[in-house]
Amino acid sequence: MLRTLFFEFPEDHTTWFIDDQYLFGENILVAPLLEENKNKRQVYLPHGKWIDYQTRKLYDGGQWLMMEARELPGIILVKNGSIIPHIQLAQNTDEMDWSAIDLLIFSENNKEASGAFVEPRTGKINSLKATYQNSFWKMADDPGDEQPRFTIKPFC
Repeated sequence: MLRTLFFEFPEDHTTWFIDDQYLFGENILVAPLLEENKNKRQVYLPHGKWIDYQTRKLYDGGQWLMMEARELPGIILVKNGSIIPHIQLAQNTDEMDWSAIDLLIFSENNKEASGAFVEPRTGKINSLKATYQNSFWKMADDPGDEQPRFTIKPFC
């Protein structure tokens, strides 16, 4: 689940030397704030397009940027074209409601997005694909009645 950048981007030699950023899954890049009383830091974005989770601003990869954290104490970017599942906040894992999943879509071009969701009760992996049609996002496959209820929420 947590991996160094060079595992996902081996052709990008800059990623081989970065030890203070990581990927959470395949689509979320995390650059923690490591210095006390600092809310900015240099962040390397691998090739591709990245969307800032907090500001929704789109960035081109393959470059270093000075980035500022907002409400969350770190820099979080999502690979363009990703679907990130969310559930309602809970006080502990026993109280998590897995029956209603919000699918946040990070796509700057409104073409398509993809991701995955592992249903915790069964361990089944749900591949998620959505396309933008007639001004709305639509799931490529109907998950059926046995799956959690998905609600699509464009994030960008």
